[in-house]
Amino acid sequence: MKVLVDHQIFLNQSAGGVSRYHATINDYINGFNQGIQSRIIALGHRNIYLPEQGKSLSLLNRRGLLRILKLINQRAVLSNLEKYDVFHPSFYDGYFARAKKRPRTVITIHDMIPEAYFKEKARWMIDQKREALKLADAVIAISHTTKKELLACYDIDESRIHVIHHGFPEHFFSAAQSAKDDNFIKQWANTPYLLFVGTRKDYKNFQPFVRALSTYLKDRKIHLLAVGNTPFPDEKEFLAQLGLEDWIHFTGQVNDEILAELYRNALCFVFPSSLEGFGMPLLESFAAKCPVACANTDVFREICGDAAVYFDPANDASIIRAVDQFASHETTRNLFKEKGNELLTKFNWSDAARKTMDVYRNLN
Repeated sequence: MKVLVDHQIFLNQSAGGVSRYHATINDYINGFNQGIQSRIIALGHRNIYLPEQGKSLSLLNRRGLLRILKLINQRAVLSNLEKYDVFHPSFYDGYFARAKKRPRTVITIHDMIPEAYFKEKARWMIDQKREALKLADAVIAISHTTKKELLACYDIDESRIHVIHHGFPEHFFSAAQSAKDDNFIKQWANTPYLLFVGTRKDYKNFQPFVRALSTYLKDRKIHLLAVGNTPFPDEKEFLAQLGLEDWIHFTGQVNDEILAELYRNALCFVFPSSLEGFGMPLLESFAAKCPVACANTDVFREICGDAAVYFDPANDASIIRAVDQFASHETTRNLFKEKGNELLTKFNWSDAARKTMDVYRNLN
């Protein structure tokens, strides 16, 4: 059996959860050598998870020219589709409907955030997703929560949906140790801090979370490190109003080695988001033995079980209580480090890849 994965997410992301998902599943399937071969076509990409493809075309991978590169990749995919038994597009553009002969098609749904928060702003994506679901013979949802939300939003036969969880980042076991001598890590090694990872807008609830902790952080002399994009002007103004410029620190993007060490040294990882499809930073935390304080949502309960401390992201007292359990009690931190680490046995990429192969094999 031959499987083709397309270019879509790899041209849109140089790094990120969705492209890492497809690249990882592809690598595991090919490594199994069990009668299924998987190939990704992504000419001219700049994604860190894939070997280079079409180096000369990478010159088109920039604003103003990316549309041309996408059309080149679409043509490459469409001209090869009939050679494959299964097609797994990496995002929702239904251009492949134009193929004269199309193999069985599988779509992975990573979250339902646009439908919940950005219906007008992301109308194009929602429309693409609806059409992709119509074209798909099978659908993979990355959590039971995402499956439930998918069924609530779209008219789709439940029997076509297969829930397959992500695996944990195995490289985090060794990555933290390789960064322990980094100067940035040394700077924070003996300073108590909370860790936030990812984007900070809208449903991520970053500013309400910080506001809830503004007095607590200063009184307890605890910092918060935010890994992700550099601060926006409104964030700087927000922190100045609260007098938190010396307590909230934006690290920018960091490599996996430094990120793993930041997790390992944190009092806890905080995840106040109202909605996620899965929440990969949860597994990163567990792999790096970092306790987790997160919003009390269905998907976080599904992933973490009793291995996290939960809070209401709209309730200041609830947020403070959750954080304080880890900030004030080393025994609690150690207990939840072990709980999280034990939970990792439920999430591994080998299982995810084998279940994905089962979906491919069982297509009618």
